Amino acid sequence: MAVTAAKSVMAFRVLTMAVDLCRLTTRTMNVNAGHERTSKARIIHQIQLIRGITSDRSTSYARTCVHI
Repeated sequence: MAVTAAKSVMAFRVLTMAVDLCRLTTRTMNVNAGHERTSKARIIHQIQLIRGITSDRSTSYARTCVHI
């Protein structure tokens, strides 16, 4: 149950960051040029971290399933 809740929270965060990134890209978010660049970099970095966490978990899960 806790794992499912954690996955839901993670999915919501990724979705929120993707929407923010899209809004920054289409310039519908009110930020100045300096903040825009750092916001894009921050959002992209967070998404990459989450992808790394989820891919590491699925890889380690696959390894444990093979050894069972």
